[in-house]
Amino acid sequence: MDDLGDREELVLNTIVTEYIQYSEPVGSRNVSKIGPLRMSPATIRNIMGDLEEKGYLVQPHSSAGRVPTDMGYRYYIDHLVAVDMEQEDINGWLRDSLKFSSPNLPLLLQEFSRRLGEITGAVGFVVVSHTDTFSVKHIEFTRLNRNAVLAIMITRAGFVQNVLLNIPQEISDNELIHISNYLNEQLCRMSISGLRSHLESELNRSAGEIKNIISRLLEMEDVMFPQGIFLEGTSNILNFPEFHDAQKIKNLFRALEEKRTISEILEKCMNNKGVQIFVGREIGIKNIEELGLVTTSYEKDENIVGMLGVIGPKRMPYPKMISVVEYSSKVITQMLKNLYGGYSEE
Repeated sequence: MDDLGDREELVLNTIVTEYIQYSEPVGSRNVSKIGPLRMSPATIRNIMGDLEEKGYLVQPHSSAGRVPTDMGYRYYIDHLVAVDMEQEDINGWLRDSLKFSSPNLPLLLQEFSRRLGEITGAVGFVVVSHTDTFSVKHIEFTRLNRNAVLAIMITRAGFVQNVLLNIPQEISDNELIHISNYLNEQLCRMSISGLRSHLESELNRSAGEIKNIISRLLEMEDVMFPQGIFLEGTSNILNFPEFHDAQKIKNLFRALEEKRTISEILEKCMNNKGVQIFVGREIGIKNIEELGLVTTSYEKDENIVGMLGVIGPKRMPYPKMISVVEYSSKVITQMLKNLYGGYSEE
């Protein structure tokens, strides 16, 4: 990617900013009227032509203005974006998120992704990392009535998962204690992903009520073993004109439904701290070239345990999105500390 001169940067910055706001190709006459530029439309046209030759702009029609390419967005993001981390309306809203406190990790992450979607008007997401960093500390069963048992799993990282199981009423309290003792002996210090695999193996070897309980735990694995991506606000993206085309909408929803695709992309940057941005084809989802993705990691006890961020059109307002995502990382890290900080690895 070429380094641009001051005038080229001014023109590119103006075009990207205008296109993000209005979603219309930007002409030289409009550029000459905006911002600190003191150049004639003819001079600006020449600069726009140079930027087009270098791959930063494209002219969708011969009579239209220019729009930024993926490379144009990339230069803008890397060199020209000014982020305001002191936006009180955003920071105040995110601080209010600390008041939401569920000890159930999936509910907490789903709620936080919903709030990310609300504040950005895009798709909010929170990803739980492959949970090999979380080893199992304890599993127990609490009877609620004759046919219902609450299964509770606590990891050594301090995360609590619970799920309601319907069981045959003939299973006694003593049998539940026996089952939990058996599982705790088998599963001590095992990772959650290892736990899932172990339970699948135990299902084939076990019999009676132990087999019954294991089968029900595995049926509820999305709750007991949170590992994946929580997406909220998908419909928000339909408000952007880029996605008024029926085929684009179909491709978009197919891509978002296949959460594994996005998870795989995010797994590649799971160990990197700081905000990361992917534009258009950089995301790696076929047939969806109008998307942008802003993401960063969040932590538990100074270890990266997941990612969060927003998905929107690639002409999204990056200064705001970067600020929201970066501050959100601090908020959710604090939430995890507040809710789970009392547990010990020992």
